[in-house]
Formats: sequence, C-alpha cells, structure tokens
Amino acid sequence: MHGRRAVREVDLSTILQPGSVLLAISTSIVGGISLEYSERRTWETAQGVAEQWETTRIVTDPAEHAEAVKRRSDASGALRKLCALTPFGPVCPGDRSAELSAASAEAREIVDRFNATSRTCRIRFSVLLGTIDASGSEAVRAVAEEVTRLVYDIAKYTEDANIDLIREVCNRAKQVEKLLKDGPEKEALSVAVDAARELATTKKKIEKRGADATDDLTLAALASQASAKLNGVRVMFEEIVTDCEVVLKRDAVAGVRVAWEDGEEE
Repeated sequence: MHGRRAVREVDLSTILQPGSVLLAISTSIVGGISLEYSERRTWETAQGVAEQWETTRIVTDPAEHAEAVKRRSDASGALRKLCALTPFGPVCPGDRSAELSAASAEAREIVDRFNATSRTCRIRFSVLLGTIDASGSEAVRAVAEEVTRLVYDIAKYTEDANIDLIREVCNRAKQVEKLLKDGPEKEALSVAVDAARELATTKKKIEKRGADATDDLTLAALASQASAKLNGVRVMFEEIVTDCEVVLKRDAVAGVRVAWEDGEEE
C-alpha cells in the first residue's frame, strides 16, 4: 500500500512555551471632543446616489488631548514590550509571563495618574489575559500554520531577492519564534530565518558598493542555502499541522463516542 502518510506519535507539548498569555488590550479616550455635522446633501449620479456632508471636529483642550493619546500609548506599551506581536494579537511568552503583573500595574498607574488631573477627557484602559494551552492541538496547529505561511513567504521573496520583503517577513517570523519552546523546531526556524537575513544583508551591501565578478556566485550560494533551510522548516511544521489535525479528529470521534455511550447508559 502507498499514498498514505504514516501517523507519527508526537508529543505536542514540546512545541510551544508553556504559560504563554494572549492579551486583549482595550483603550479609548472619552470626552474632550465634540462633532458638528452639516446638513446632508444627496444627488443622483451616473454611478448611483451620492451623499455628502461635512463634519467639524472640535477639541476642547488640544494639549490635554495630545497628552491623553501619549499616555494611552505608554500604558499599552508597558504590556506590549513583553509580548511577541503575532497575527493572533500580542502574546507574552511563557518565560516572561511572570512580569505581566508588574507591567499591568505600571499601565494602570499611567492611566490613573493622567485621569486624576485631567479636566476635559479621560483614558479608559482594560486588559484581558488568556493563558494558551501549550499542549493543546488547536493552539499548536495555529502557530505551526502561521510559521508555515511565513516560511513560504520568506522562501518566495528569497527567490525574488526582494530585500525589503525578506526583512519584513523575517521580523514577523522572529516574533512568532518567541512562542516556541527551546528545541529542534525553534532552532531550525531561527537558523533558516538568519540565513534569509544574511542573503538580504549581503545583497544590500553589494548594492551599496557596486557588484563585482564574484557577487553573483556569492548571492546564488546564499540563496540556495537559505532556500534549503526554509524548505526543511516548512516540511517540519507542515508535519506538525498534520499531527495536530489527526489528534483533533481522533478527539472529536472519542467525544462523540463518549456522548453516545453516556446516552445509552441513561
């Protein structure tokens, strides 16, 4: 028989850092601004009905409002500086989660200090913390899928030798890397991303000084090395995604079976 991939027995708890926390940060500035609307006009056009109206925004105390914007950013920053900035939102890796309490207190102090003396506006600030189930199939699959997408993009931009996009996506990959537990997966991703960065850095240096006869060979070698490493990481994390899907399907079937058996016992 062929065509079916053998299911690996993998301990999913070895992929993500335990104790990582997803943050939902909500901030707003209330008061100090009023809006005045002019009468709305509507008219027919060849494309459809057009509408137009003017809005006048009045800031009661511009200096205080600007200070509110700054302090709101400072409060958020006190928490975000601990976090990896991921597509899921800011995530504080497990090895820094113990610092969250102090950072939350710092953020709250920044907001309270401003609100205690402000006259025209106030900052609203709240944060919800959710601990990620590091051994859960859903969480591991989500991170592995994101790594796979990022590595695919880096490989594509490596082939195109697009320096700016290589650097941009490598920076995003480095953020997600912070969520991984020390081990072969994290090491492989780190090495692959560094290889792509080396290619981008070398190409940038060559562009600045002007190319010579050996530069094409150098860039081709670096691109080949980076592509091989990136492909290895992509395969590694695609297998992790598949493992997670197998576990999720197995657990779903087990859950249906348990529910049916419970019903029978009743």
